[in-house]
Amino acid sequence: MDVVVPVDKIPAFLLYIRSLGEETGLTIRNFGHAGDGNLHIYCCSNDLEVDEFKRRTKIIMDKAYAKCAELEGQVSGEHAIGHAKMQYLRESVGDDVFGLMGEIKRVFDPNYILNPGKVCDASLVQ
Repeated sequence: MDVVVPVDKIPAFLLYIRSLGEETGLTIRNFGHAGDGNLHIYCCSNDLEVDEFKRRTKIIMDKAYAKCAELEGQVSGEHAIGHAKMQYLRESVGDDVFGLMGEIKRVFDPNYILNPGKVCDASLVQ
């Protein structure tokens, strides 16, 4: 995960992330750019089977992004939004802003030939 939280909320967010690791039994490593609140959160598989690791990381992602919103942060700070974070972006910015992103994409790429099927693809913005 790559999130941004207000600088004065970094300790609270990282303590919360630590508690999620304890709750799910996953080792979580984090680092970031403390000056701007950009944090990188990595879940370690601890030799779990892939499906179980995905299940546990989904729990962590759901709760971590909700906490990020609660702390008035954003779901991404520097690495943009990929398929895994699309739902969290939409929840974070709301349908109107998410739709606006799709409209901006349409203006600059009316034929949807640049990066088709990605977050701002018209078929995904509906």
